[in-house]
Amino acid sequence: MNKQTLVHLTHLHTNLNTFGAVVALLEGGLVYSGTNSEKCANRVIDLCKSEMDRLIALHDALREKVLKGAARCGRAGCHLMH
Repeated sequence: MNKQTLVHLTHLHTNLNTFGAVVALLEGGLVYSGTNSEKCANRVIDLCKSEMDRLIALHDALREKVLKGAARCGRAGCHLMH
């Protein structure tokens, strides 16, 4: 795996964690009901979940590409070098 791929996977993973944290905070009762703020919170949750789905798909596709490259190489640790 080359440095650019590693950085890309790291950014995808970090962004996924960030959006997951926002969802956890909002779903965990951080926003009081009765102020109509929950409507906004629900929109933000939906947006975050959509983005998380997109990031998971990108992460999985890139990870699969890396693993296929490692399988073609046939040497232990080879995926770390491409």
